[in-house]
Amino acid sequence: MKIVKVEEGGSSRIWNGDVFHGTTVIYAAAGDESFGMQCDYELDTLVDARKKEVRAYRTSLVRRGKKLDPLKDDQIQDELVVIFGPEMSARRAVETLTALAKKIERKGLLIGRDETDDYVIESAEREPKPASRKKRA
Repeated sequence: MKIVKVEEGGSSRIWNGDVFHGTTVIYAAAGDESFGMQCDYELDTLVDARKKEVRAYRTSLVRRGKKLDPLKDDQIQDELVVIFGPEMSARRAVETLTALAKKIERKGLLIGRDETDDYVIESAEREPKPASRKKRA
């Protein structure tokens, strides 16, 4: 993991900070399983009141040997949730998700702020597999 300075701003209404709410379709995914559903959503990109729940903070505690409180059942844990705006087509969804996956593969995944309030990016590099031992005949 590395600590990075996150550049401010951008061209999207969402990352420029605001509150969003409505009803749309979301997909929840874990591994190769996924399920789509229509539901209400509310996003507040101006507030992060539960900072101790993000991966960067939790990982920094583990590295320091501190006890980690388990996440509650009603919290997102090892899942991915994708919210599709009602004007996004299936083709645009595929293009956007593919571009995001490539960016995470190349640059890593922003996992939030740690205990020192620094943003942390986790590498997407695959961990090397242990060398297999071949039996000699």
